[in-house]
Amino acid sequence: MSSKKPLMSHDPLDDIADEMLGDVAAVPEEVAEVKSTDAAGDGANDRLVLPENLTIGEVGDYHEVLLRHLDRESAIRIDGQALQVIDGAGVQLLLAFVKDAVARSMAVNWIGASPRLLGSARQLGVSKAMQLDQLADKH
Repeated sequence: MSSKKPLMSHDPLDDIADEMLGDVAAVPEEVAEVKSTDAAGDGANDRLVLPENLTIGEVGDYHEVLLRHLDRESAIRIDGQALQVIDGAGVQLLLAFVKDAVARSMAVNWIGASPRLLGSARQLGVSKAMQLDQLADKH
């Protein structure tokens, strides 16, 4: 039986300094109100809550979740506050998702992002393309 060796022995985004990441992006009050009505609503405004881990091991399965959100006709509301571990593959998946949504003329609204997500997107130079700058500008 052959054993596969990992392509990399470390996570290149793991070296992002904590001070570079800053504070967790807060959910604005107007979004918090919408979130509370979603729980009792018809589901048309469901949030896409990102998982705690989004690395190369999870992107295949999570891709299916994202595709289901693209099939909706409503705006996409992404909550990335719980995301603690992300690698280049995870960032690439989210970037492709946002680009697909924009190409379908769907509004993309981030209602929160973890320091790890914000820092990783900034370090890779894709925070604007992912529309995370709407959160970063508030902090």
